[in-house]
Amino acid sequence: MLIAHASDAKETSEALLEMASRRLRGLALVPPSDNYKVPVAGNVVALASPCHGALYIAPDETHTGHDGTEYLWSLGHRRIAFITYSRNARAIHERRKGYEDFMKSMGWRP
Repeated sequence: MLIAHASDAKETSEALLEMASRRLRGLALVPPSDNYKVPVAGNVVALASPCHGALYIAPDETHTGHDGTEYLWSLGHRRIAFITYSRNARAIHERRKGYEDFMKSMGWRP
C-alpha cells in the first residue's frame, strides 16, 4: 500500500503517475476537486468527489452533515459553527446543507 498527500491537482497527478509506474493494480483516490481528470488508466476509485476516469463512491453527505450537527446538539451545544476550507467540492456543499437543515429544524439560524 502506498499513501501520498497532495495539496493540489498538479501534486495529485504527479503522485498518481508515480504510483502507476509501480504497477499498482488499483488506486483509491480523494480527488483535489470535483471533476478532476485522473491521469492514469486502470482501476481507480474516487472517494468523496466525482472525477473523470474513476468509479465514484459517495456517502450521503447531507445526512453526514445533519447527523454530525445533531450529535453536537444532543450533547447540549447550541452555538454550532460549520467551518470548512476553500475547495469547490459537492461533498462540502452537501454537508453544509445537512448542517443548515438541522439548525433550521431546531429553530436556529445557521
